[in-house]
Amino acid sequence: IFALKAKGVSGAVIAAMITAASEPVKVAMSLDSPDPMVPHPSGIYLAGVEKMTRIESTTSREARTSGMLGAALTGGLTGMRVKAAINGPTANIATVEKQPVFYFYFDQAAQGLGAAGGAVTSPNEFSLTRFEKKKDKREAVVGSVGIGGTKAGLRDKDQIDFQADQISPGVYKIVPAMALTPGEYGFISGAVGAGANATFRVF
Repeated sequence: IFALKAKGVSGAVIAAMITAASEPVKVAMSLDSPDPMVPHPSGIYLAGVEKMTRIESTTSREARTSGMLGAALTGGLTGMRVKAAINGPTANIATVEKQPVFYFYFDQAAQGLGAAGGAVTSPNEFSLTRFEKKKDKREAVVGSVGIGGTKAGLRDKDQIDFQADQISPGVYKIVPAMALTPGEYGFISGAVGAGANATFRVF
């Protein structure tokens, strides 16, 4: 500072230099940086060596029931299944990794994962589930109706446990707890509506 003053630099300029030097450097957001510590827009990403791939969400069709004939023939013993479907027999994003790594970025300002369409603030509010591949869609059982009553929610056998580690505020690393067999999978976030009118947000 003394050297600058000796060279005739004004106090206002010196003050501006000190202020600029004390301000934190803002890192630009990236849609595909493979470094999880680089800020990304809120959403779910599939990790890769060279880049991350953002997984777009979709909304399931209205739930439908199956197994009505079996339930009728057995007096309700076999029960009926309520299924939610998403368009297309396969996902747009694929990986050959048996235990792929995902990153969840939650919008801290909005206190939620913006792309999920609601104030979802934790990966524990998602379920990783396997979908059954059909000709023009993928389906997951989201409820059942039987002699014992009605059950809502994914079946335990269809859900895959995952490890969720917070690596920075609003950023979580997600790894399936077991190797996945080839198939169609998705992260499901909560239901909107109930029964046959329920829809789900799927990544």
